[in-house]
Amino acid sequence: RSLGAKPLAEVVALFAVTNVHVASLCPVIRTAGDEHGRTIPGVWDDWKPHPENDDIAVRLIGFVPEDARNQPFDFIPREWFVLPEHFTDAHVDEDRQIPRVWPFGPGDEVVMLGRFLGHDGGSSNAPSARFGHLAIGSPVAIDHPLGHTQSSFLIECRSVTGFSGSPVFMFREMDTLGAGPIPIGSETHGTSGLPRLLGVDWGNLDRVASTTYSVDWSSGPDRTLGNWSGMLVAVPAWRLASLLDSPEVSRLKKDAEDELRERTKGVNLDFLNPDGTEFDRFAELTGKLVQVPKDEITRQPDDQ
Repeated sequence: RSLGAKPLAEVVALFAVTNVHVASLCPVIRTAGDEHGRTIPGVWDDWKPHPENDDIAVRLIGFVPEDARNQPFDFIPREWFVLPEHFTDAHVDEDRQIPRVWPFGPGDEVVMLGRFLGHDGGSSNAPSARFGHLAIGSPVAIDHPLGHTQSSFLIECRSVTGFSGSPVFMFREMDTLGAGPIPIGSETHGTSGLPRLLGVDWGNLDRVASTTYSVDWSSGPDRTLGNWSGMLVAVPAWRLASLLDSPEVSRLKKDAEDELRERTKGVNLDFLNPDGTEFDRFAELTGKLVQVPKDEITRQPDDQ
């Protein structure tokens, strides 16, 4: 949306995203970086869970320039979100009998960015990347510890407990005729070459019997420690999109826009739009997601 005193810079509403099972216990937001790192106090009521019980919740932080670079906050744009048709439709050239770009499916590479709790680094938490492959090309229903089923991508990934809420990206190299492999993120291939947000990690599956699995963070009398299955489960990105477009979140965003517009009457909100490709932005984002100052992690509620 355009906000400010004259034809203005485009700004976007910035939301923090994590799981319901995370935000309900840890509602405080800690942002990235030594220089800009900060704590945003809050309670569970500040978060908006998915109206259909998906294990995902969002919290409105504020507004940032659409083409922001080197800001305290960065964001994953909506055009990166995967859609159901990305797993069924192929792009076919008129003069060729085979698809130029195959749909996403089993075997496609993924990368997840988060915090490895066993080694958070020194003064700030260094980002940790985990790699794997999409195991099944369409979401499946997984029993959730909170008593419902969760539509989830199954991903064979070298992950451990502690990555809940982390973004999971598709990481495909695409071949184009005569140009060799072009990685996701290259503007040369147009929008089909942008990074893709596959979903949000919400747990790992442990094998507790021959055909029975349990989510690693679940607890209670029925929880039995089992063997790591190697399978990560992620809420599909389009479920996050449906939450962001829900009436409650849309109303929250509109109220915040109205308040900001009132507070910035007569103020110039034009922003510089530094150069940078989408791939550059993806690289910067990996460094911002989890570099939280160490003292912010250990700070107690009374110190905030």
